[in-house]
Amino acid sequence: MKETPNPRTAVPVSGEQEYFARIEGRFQQLRGSPILLSPKDWLRVSSWWKDQIPASVVLRGIEIAFERKHKPEPGTVVRSLGYCEPIIRQEWERWRQESVTRRSAHQAGPQAGEDQMVWVRNHLERTATDLKTAFERTKSPALRDALRECSGFLKEEISNLSVFHSGSLEKMEQRLLLLERDLGRIALQILDAAEIARIESEVDRELAPYKDLMTGETFRETRKVLTEDRVRGVFFLPRISLFARA
Repeated sequence: MKETPNPRTAVPVSGEQEYFARIEGRFQQLRGSPILLSPKDWLRVSSWWKDQIPASVVLRGIEIAFERKHKPEPGTVVRSLGYCEPIIRQEWERWRQESVTRRSAHQAGPQAGEDQMVWVRNHLERTATDLKTAFERTKSPALRDALRECSGFLKEEISNLSVFHSGSLEKMEQRLLLLERDLGRIALQILDAAEIARIESEVDRELAPYKDLMTGETFRETRKVLTEDRVRGVFFLPRISLFARA
């Protein structure tokens, strides 16, 4: 019997499309369900492709993330590729260092808990610096108030990292996402209609090559996420979420 073509792979396969397919396929296999990548996960994979992270490194990072998920640590549930992001970046850095110095591939690295805490601290400190820059560049009272609130929260979280554990991530991430959304909402309100139209036009051109690979809902959500990202860029607003794409 002739096999029915998959509409998501019926187009000629490019190197980038194969990259996406391998990552999506392995993620689905480890999750044990055929759930497609979310819009944010599409953007994450796109950023890894643009950063030239080898697929083998990405796949190894995903596998490590799922291995850690099964350890008796609260809050370590792999719901999206966002959880895998810091692990993939660590694996990439290790791969690059070993390529340059030709060190043994079996050389031991820092403990997983230490890696995670250092990654969180670096993210919070870098984000705090970016928030300060955004605060200095905007004249909007509403946006300045929101930036001040975000900075205060990050300062508090940095001071509490001495008692950090993996179960802290979910609670911290929920608050960070709320603050990030508030900043994006305010930025959208104070941006003029002509600038919004220009941004939407740019996003449509960028997404055009991928439109046939996405479901209608995924395309609409990805378009929304990219548009919000560009709006944040107008006001120099950083991504605050721990699992934001790089």
